Amino acid sequence: MKANQDLTGILITALLLFIQFLFMIYAFYIQNKLFDRRLEDRLNKERENNLKSYLKNLEYSEEKLRRFKHDYRNMLISLRNAIKEDDNDILINKLDRYSENRSRKF
Repeated sequence: MKANQDLTGILITALLLFIQFLFMIYAFYIQNKLFDRRLEDRLNKERENNLKSYLKNLEYSEEKLRRFKHDYRNMLISLRNAIKEDDNDILINKLDRYSENRSRKF
């Protein structure tokens, strides 16, 4: 009879240890999933911030280029008008061709 009680106690202890082991594995799995989710959220937020920064820099560069083109065209128009006042058709034609070629590149 004593042997049955000892065997029953051992089986109950083993079963409880096994259940505890399964619970630890499940808890580790959940913790790992939460860590992965937090890491993914952090990476997505960082990507979003990087993209916003890139777009802001791109918009700034585009605005600078637009202003440069505007100023450049105004300078060429002023130069053309100055040449036109001297009635120098050859220079006007050269300037027009140069302006036309440069404007296409922008």
